[in-house]
Amino acid sequence: MEKLMRWGGSNRSLSPSLLTATPKLFPPKNCQSVEMYFNSEKMAKTIGRLAEKTPGVGETVSGLLVKKGFTYQIMAPDDLHVFSQLSTANVTQRITIPYTGAFGVIKHRLKQIYESVESLPDEESEVPAFRVHERVTVKHEGHKTEEENGKKAEKVIHALLVSLFGDVKLGENGNLVISVDGNVAHLDKQSGNVESENEGLKERVRVAFQRIQNAVKPIPLSVS
Repeated sequence: MEKLMRWGGSNRSLSPSLLTATPKLFPPKNCQSVEMYFNSEKMAKTIGRLAEKTPGVGETVSGLLVKKGFTYQIMAPDDLHVFSQLSTANVTQRITIPYTGAFGVIKHRLKQIYESVESLPDEESEVPAFRVHERVTVKHEGHKTEEENGKKAEKVIHALLVSLFGDVKLGENGNLVISVDGNVAHLDKQSGNVESENEGLKERVRVAFQRIQNAVKPIPLSVS
């Protein structure tokens, strides 16, 4: 109550515009919940490159929203390290998906989802390609045969098996011979069958090869 009296006395130092209304003091009881309403509107200012051009009515402003204390700023991703202590990084990822349909169909479908889908000139890409939102590049590498892709997949499978079991050699009829602690397992890469006198090793190789196959070739080539 003493603090409330002090707060009431401090009204004398307020501006005249704030003293026109009669203040109402509500001292809540202990553990009594009090609802307080605040204005939910937030104002953000554009800085850097985004502030060089005034957007028109209805024009969309795209950028990063950065909060500093109680202020909000919208800036371009390239200006993030200039106006803040944060930094940006680029992550490059390559995904290969088997596809037997027309390449133009993919572009048409993506245009229905994304606003920016631009074809790349022949000088920049040797194969038919387009770029989505200037970030994701989609290429049609139809000149690569299934034999070439199969060889790459075989190398990946062999490397993963070596990382799991260590001693992996090429045996008769293209089968793989896997040796672990004196136990030997023969793996048929075509059928996935495993032969071994040690049931534990046999099951380990079978499960590992099946999971590697699902990771390397998740989509059958016959799917359109």
